[in-house]
Order: sequence, then structure tokens, then C-alpha cells
Amino acid sequence: LVVNSMYALQRLGSHGAAGTFQLHFREGVLSWEPEALHCLFYYTHGSGATWDGPLSEPPSIRLGGERSEVTQPPLAEWLRVCVALAEHRFSPTVDSADVTQAARLLLPGADCPPRPLRVECCLYASRRLDSAVAERAHSHPPSLPLPLSHSLFLSLTHSLSPSLTLSPSPSLTLPPSRSLPLCPSLTLPLSLPQGMSPLMYSCANGDEAMVQVLLDSGAAVDLQVPGLVERAPCAHPETRRWTALAFATAFGHSSIAQLLLESGADVDGGGSEGEPVETPLQLAAAAGHEELVSLLLEHGADPLSGTSSKTVGATSLRGTSSAFSLAAAHGHRALQEALYLSAEHGYLDIALELRQQESVPWTLHSWLQCVRTSFCQRRWDVTHSLLGDFSSLKEVYSEEMLNEGLPLLFDILLSCQSESTVQHLASILSCCYGPYPPPTVHDSAPPRHARLDPALVNSRETADLTFLVEGKPFYAHREVVTSASPSLQKLVSKATPSAQVEIPDIKYSTFQLVMQYLYQGGSEAIHIGRQDVLQVLQAAHSLCLRPLKKHCEMLCSKYLHPSDAATFYQQAQLCQARDLKAFCEGYFLKNLPVLLEVGSFRRLLLAGDGAAADEGLGHDLLRTLSSRMNAIHQPLAKETMV
Repeated sequence: LVVNSMYALQRLGSHGAAGTFQLHFREGVLSWEPEALHCLFYYTHGSGATWDGPLSEPPSIRLGGERSEVTQPPLAEWLRVCVALAEHRFSPTVDSADVTQAARLLLPGADCPPRPLRVECCLYASRRLDSAVAERAHSHPPSLPLPLSHSLFLSLTHSLSPSLTLSPSPSLTLPPSRSLPLCPSLTLPLSLPQGMSPLMYSCANGDEAMVQVLLDSGAAVDLQVPGLVERAPCAHPETRRWTALAFATAFGHSSIAQLLLESGADVDGGGSEGEPVETPLQLAAAAGHEELVSLLLEHGADPLSGTSSKTVGATSLRGTSSAFSLAAAHGHRALQEALYLSAEHGYLDIALELRQQESVPWTLHSWLQCVRTSFCQRRWDVTHSLLGDFSSLKEVYSEEMLNEGLPLLFDILLSCQSESTVQHLASILSCCYGPYPPPTVHDSAPPRHARLDPALVNSRETADLTFLVEGKPFYAHREVVTSASPSLQKLVSKATPSAQVEIPDIKYSTFQLVMQYLYQGGSEAIHIGRQDVLQVLQAAHSLCLRPLKKHCEMLCSKYLHPSDAATFYQQAQLCQARDLKAFCEGYFLKNLPVLLEVGSFRRLLLAGDGAAADEGLGHDLLRTLSSRMNAIHQPLAKETMV
């Protein structure tokens, strides 16, 4: 059916009336590859997808057994588009990719990727020559072959007379009509069927060493592939007017592109007006080479420049597009959109496949949605893999992370049983806390009353008041004690003048340190060691000695260690030491991976998992981390909040 239709349409196209549309067949028969026929059969008889309720939200798609005759293009239209695509490539055959591109045009709902701009066949003769052209080409030196490591040598040996020897002699030159600039004393042939210079071959093949040799020899970096068919009959139509930088960009060789730009190559390709040519930035955007796009933009490439042409035929064939539209048309924006939709609707496997096989970058929203889905499905292996991709995220400090991301991560931390996943989460939360240290705990201002003689502490001869601590008497002076502590004043006022005042729940050594603090008028003359600081903190809290309590909080922040961090935090809660508690929470978040290996801290963290989760350590850490991230996200408030 295809062969008969091709024959009939070719006759109609060749005898069409003037002013009517014609099929622009070349002379000769265009053949179809078997894969192309199979592909055409698939698109014309395969199952189709139709919109089921397009006005519903969200719209749904229904698969049908056969495509509707109303939406199915006629066979003649298929053939016309396929032939146009094949002739655009100067190809003698219609391949399956031509049919796929035709389906992309005729069936807008078909999921068909566009043909990539980087074509491997641009390095080889891509169309057949007639007998006259082939005879003329045979009489000239053969075109530049590959591999590229021999290309320069072979082009020289085939271009020069066999009787000549290669030497850097100034007398060794070729006619100007068949040469391109290489160095002041040596030139190479340009009239090759493909119109590509040795530098272009080197850039396309990724031979950085050969590129460096050619550049050092003075090769012209902005030389273009001829745009006329007569000058380069075998040049691929997509590569006409390309420069060496365009080949390096299309094939993804960023180091070679850097060499060319440093050698003065035109960053926009040096295309002339009236000739359609893609700029290197367009090629990099279409191929998805982000590193090359950044490199070209750094060197001044115009991101808004498009493929322009004053020739009507070329414009209608190639179109006008910028780097942005090319990147979107070749699927990079579409893949990002596909990843977003897959994550949004819970298609976890599709999202992971797009990430792993297509290298689609994560956005924070897509990543959080996939983490939430894997957590709800209890797919801990997937959760572990997703947490490993956290470092690739950008813009972590956002409202979405504060309101949705952090609660989700803490829920996973309190529920997961996998040690490796817990460590991943701990690293993420520590990273979110930022590079700033925990809030500093400042010491209190020294008291205003005068210092007394240290010999008066626990002096039986001069004392007028006796305390009973752990069954032992401690002698003090009523005026000193009552003026410093309201709690001690109440205890003393209730007792008779001759009776001993009992001090419960305080050790004798601890009470002695408290008395030394009162008599010395401050903390400068006393030393509170690490083993006593928590007990002194509790005594200062119960006796309402605020300056001593602040001093103990400051000492606790210095003595804090992962081995007893949980004990310090619990004591800070018991004594209502807000500054110490805030410091401990920041210390926990800063050192969470190490602290999770300590049993006491882990038990304290998991103790709040359950009905009292809002009162546990996990809830406090979530609140502290949210406040810290909000401070980092809002730099104006950083000095006060951090």
C-alpha cells in the first residue's frame, strides 16, 4: 500500500497544476526501511489515547483499542511528511525516526522525542551522489577520514603530491583555491566533500590534544562549513555554517570549547545574516549540556538570539527559535515537568527512573513529595536512596521546607529502624542547621554587694545562724544569707533564733560552694568543676540565686559533651534554664550524627515518640531548627535570631 501510494503521489506531485501544492520529490525513487514500515503501521493501527473529560480537574486519559478515524490523518499525509523529513536530511531512505517525527507532528498526543541535533552521520557522507558528481569527487583527493588521530596526517599525505615530503619548509604551500589557513607556511585543503576542516573533525571527535596542536599551528577557529551545496556536496544539512566551536558544543566536549574560546573563537558562531545557522548556545541548550551553557554564557553568548534567516524557504523549514525554546523542545523542560507530575501524583517508580536514567534534577517540591510517598508506603530502601540525593537540592531554605519538609524528616527519624537511613537523616538535619554555632550562653553580671572575708565562711565563732545539711551543721551569718536569697530568707524566718535551719535535697559540698559564692560576692573566686556544676545549678534554682544560676548555665555550655549531653538537657529542663536548653538543642542539631550513637541521647530522643510527641525532644528540635532556618532564610533577622 505504501509503495503504490508513493508511486501515485509522486506522479501527482510531478504533474500538479501551477499554484497548487506539490510533493517535492527528488529525481529517483525514495525507499522505505522495514523498521519505518513497522513504525508507520504502529502509529496508524495501534491503540490510541483520548481525553476522558478534558474539562475535569485534573483531566484524565483513557486508552482505546483503535484510534478514531476522525483524528487519524490519511495515509497520504503520513507519506508527505515522512518524505519531507527524509529529503531534509538528504537521505535516500525513510527511516523509523522520520516516521516518529511525522507522528510528533500529526499526532500531538503521541509521546515522541524530537530527533536530536547532534547527529553522528554529520561526520560521514550523508547523501548519494549522482554519477557525474561521483566521478568529479573521485578525481579529487579523498575526504578526511576517521579516526581523528590520523586525520591530519592522512589529509596531508592525500592532498600533497606523493613525490613531496612533509617538512616545515616555507616553500611547501598549496594553491589558494584549495587551502585553509593552518600556519603561515603550511595550508591544508578545503574543497572536501563534507566541507569540514581538520579542526572541526578534532572538535567533533573530542581529540583535545589534536585541537591544541592545530590551534598552536594557527588554525582558523571561526572557519565555517560551506553553506552552498556546490562547495560541499556531502555536508550534512544540519551542520552547514557550523564552526569548530559548534561541533565541540554539539558533541558535548566542554574542555575543547574552553580551548577554542580562549583562542578567540566567536562565542555566537559567526553566522552571517541571510543564512540559517544554530549558535553554539542553542546547540548546548538543545543537547542539555548545562556545563557548556554556563561556559558560553560566561563568555558573552546571547541567550535570546535565535535561528534567523531571510530566506523564506529556509525559515519555513527550520523555524525560528532561541536557546530557551530549543531546550524545552528537546525535552529538558518536559522531563522536569514529567518528574514534577510523577512526584505529585505518587508515581514513585517513574520519578526515580527519570532521576536515575535521564538525570533530571530534583526540585525541593518533587523531592519532598517522593520522600513522603516512600515513607507512607514504608519503602525504606527508596527513602534511603532519596535522602542520599539531598545534597543535589538547591534552595533548601524555603517556606515549604520549614512547613512540610522538616516535620516529615523528623517523622521519618522517629519511625525508621534502619541505622544507615537514620544517619542520613541526621546528616541532613545537621546540614539544615547551617554553619553558624549554637547560641552563646552569657554569664550574669557580678553582684553589687561587697566581698567578705573568706574566713567567715562556716565560722562557728562568728556565726549567728546554723544550717543542717545532710545531718551536718553549717555556720553562717543571718544578714548575709537573708539579703542574698529570698528562699533562704523564708526558711530562716520560719525557724526560731536558736533552732537549726534544715536544707533538704542539697549535698553538703554543693551548699558549701553556694555559701562561698554568697560571701565572695561573685563567681570569680570560686571554682565549680564539671562534676559539681549540675548540682550547683539545681541548688541555685531552688534557692532563687539567679546570678549563680546563669553562671552555672554558662559553665554547662562549656562542659557539654556527647556522653552526658542528655543529662545536661534534662537538668536544663528541670531547672527551667532557658539559655542552656536552647544551647543544648543547637548542640544536638549541630552534632546529631555523633549523638545518635550515644544510647542515653537516643533513648531521650525516642522517648517522645507517641502520644506525648509534642512535648518530647523531637518536637523541641523541630521548633529550634525551624527557627534557625527561618533566621538563615531572612538575613535581616539573622543577627537577632541566630
